[in-house]
Amino acid sequence: LVITGTYSLFGSKVNYDITSPAFNINGNADDTTINWGGMTGKITLSKDSYAAHFNSPKLTLSDANNRNFNLSGFKFDQDGTHTTLGVDAGKSSLSIDALELYGFKQGVIPNIMIEKVNFNQHTKLNGNLIDLLSDNSIDQIKIGKLIENGKFSSKLALNHLDAQGLAAFNKAFYRIQSTCKANFSDFDK
Repeated sequence: LVITGTYSLFGSKVNYDITSPAFNINGNADDTTINWGGMTGKITLSKDSYAAHFNSPKLTLSDANNRNFNLSGFKFDQDGTHTTLGVDAGKSSLSIDALELYGFKQGVIPNIMIEKVNFNQHTKLNGNLIDLLSDNSIDQIKIGKLIENGKFSSKLALNHLDAQGLAAFNKAFYRIQSTCKANFSDFDK
């Protein structure tokens, strides 16, 4: 794994280029075999914005008992801007060509195949209001005999939300998440 950083002389921008070369680890007859297709990525940070882009063609794990995990065509992109209202605006997307898990003892973990995963989020600021759009889909889902030809899609739009109200909600939500035994009345303030 190689991470190369580039820094602005005046501290206004930081770039990180990330690369991981492809490799194969072929174990003996009793070991796991790993086939990693490598990864490339870039992270850019500035005072007002951020971006992250990652791409990996494949990861395959298999063992002597013919149990397999395959992930191919992984891609993640995010571009965002910090706003003075306490919420960020921007776009993010995650896509996976295929995810497969098979060869495990039936009844414990079924064979799973998921193809063409696309999750897309877009947050747009319009004055003091924010619009949120989520558009997600999976073209093919197979889970043993439970689901043999499934699909998934969802679209959600929340428009004209008060940005500062959403920021306050997010702050309270993160506080609740980080507290073991949250008392919800503490967050009514």
